[in-house]
Amino acid sequence: MTVPFEQDDRILADQVRQVVGPQNQPVSGTVVANVVISVLLVLMIYGSVPAAAVFGWFGAQIAFQVSRVLVARWYWRRPPDGAADLRRWAAVMSVLAACSGLMWGLAGLLFFLPDSVTHQALLAIMLCGLAAGSVPANGMLMRGFVGSVSAILLLFIVRLAWENDGVHWLMVAMLTVYLGFVLQSGRSFNRVLIEALRRRHENEDLIGQLREQTAAALTAQRAAEDANAAKSKFLAAASHDLRQPMHALALFSGALMNEQRPAELKELTTHIVRSVDALEMLFNALLDISKLDAGVTQPKESNFLVETIFARLQNDFERLAANKGLRLHIRGTRAVVYTDPQLLERILRNLVANALRYTDAGGIVVACRRRAGSWRIDVVDSGIGIPAGEYERIFEEFYQIGNPERDRTKGLGLGLAIVRRLTRLLGLAISVHSRVGHGTVFSVTVPAGTARPQVRAEAPDVPMAFDSLRVLIVDDEPDVRLALAMLLRGWGCDVVEAESHVQAVAAIQSMQWQPQFAIVDFRLRENETGIVVLDWLREHFDSSLPGVIITGDISADKLQEVRSSGYRVLHKPVSPAKLRALLRGTLE
Repeated sequence: MTVPFEQDDRILADQVRQVVGPQNQPVSGTVVANVVISVLLVLMIYGSVPAAAVFGWFGAQIAFQVSRVLVARWYWRRPPDGAADLRRWAAVMSVLAACSGLMWGLAGLLFFLPDSVTHQALLAIMLCGLAAGSVPANGMLMRGFVGSVSAILLLFIVRLAWENDGVHWLMVAMLTVYLGFVLQSGRSFNRVLIEALRRRHENEDLIGQLREQTAAALTAQRAAEDANAAKSKFLAAASHDLRQPMHALALFSGALMNEQRPAELKELTTHIVRSVDALEMLFNALLDISKLDAGVTQPKESNFLVETIFARLQNDFERLAANKGLRLHIRGTRAVVYTDPQLLERILRNLVANALRYTDAGGIVVACRRRAGSWRIDVVDSGIGIPAGEYERIFEEFYQIGNPERDRTKGLGLGLAIVRRLTRLLGLAISVHSRVGHGTVFSVTVPAGTARPQVRAEAPDVPMAFDSLRVLIVDDEPDVRLALAMLLRGWGCDVVEAESHVQAVAAIQSMQWQPQFAIVDFRLRENETGIVVLDWLREHFDSSLPGVIITGDISADKLQEVRSSGYRVLHKPVSPAKLRALLRGTLE
């Protein structure tokens, strides 16, 4: 594999390639020119110089030119591999250029005729031409060029000086000046060439970067278009599912205002509670997705018995299955796994709920099977099945098979989207196998645990009174504040309400009243947050004053801000049961 070069090495690589000659040309033009000029020189001096010297030099010249051809072919068969190899090739080509100049310099010595100024002049013209031709032929590599030109002319200049007369000293002076001119020309040529190569590589780099940026921009554009389409689809489905229970809630509320019969009041209240439950279910699902996308949910892994989750699944879903005439069989297991128990339970709950929703006959089986270094938990149903081409789409938000009318009894289409996010968060593998009309198997593979944990008995859920618990409510929405205050006073709490931080401070100071618990909305007026209120309360009262922030935000940045504050968080809509459990935990 060829090692990439830095920019300077890329320039040197271009220089070496130009000296070597084209890959698809068997014999370079430089070699041909040297052979042709050698033949002309031999014809010119044949008969004036001993034949042994002429043919000896000509044979050496031909052998040298053949070696240059072989070296060039070797180069193209094994191009430089790395910077060090490239520099070795540059040195080899420089030496070859200098040797070529030396061959012509030796011709100036061997074929010098002391008694023929004409031959000397012709020889000087030929050598000067060769020196000038060395500029484009060897000027790419400065060391080889200097060696070549110097060898061509210096030996001839020394031989002229050996004659030691006025004419020859004049020729020495002229050739010396010419040598300096040729060296300067070669130096300028080399600089221009290197600058041109540098600019070419810079342009190539810029073009490459532009192509990469263009490709990245196109990818980002496609991703944005896909995300926008998904967002539009998401919002359309969410809007529909939100409007349905809200519409029902508005109608039931209107009917409630006009109804005075106790039986009908009870029925209307039941329907209102169901609509509120539907809204809460949707909001909680949307919140789960937002928290997972925002990175707020962090797994807390531990070793635990899968049976503890299975027992709760059996208890919570058994009656739902029986109401549909289905069998729910959750096989006992002694498996110990290592992951987040709460998040794994959410995964399995969504899978079991999904199986119950799409199964009309037969039943559901949940089982745990041992695999190498892990346990595979299967949720098997005898439901409608999933077409093979839909395996990926079922994990998209609001996508449901066979529910174009968005019937809430068939779910919201968010359960499997949450399952996909949770399995990715925990690093668990999930697979789907299904046959249309025969059922589906969802399999989650969980790492095996290393120790059998101790199972602790849970404390019984005993109702607790909140007599005279001093609770501060800060919320800028009057209806929410009033409803929350009425609920807490019904539980026996001593409640002080405020719509802002300033009003809360004024009420506490005027009443000389010290809160024992604070319930604060995250978004208050004038860009104030509940975090500021809780910070002030802890600074001026108890540094460990318990409190909770209630928020309806689901954006990633807001969720991160609330999470980083360190305060407890409840997300709207808050069920009374959750709030009561939180207060009870404070008093325990």
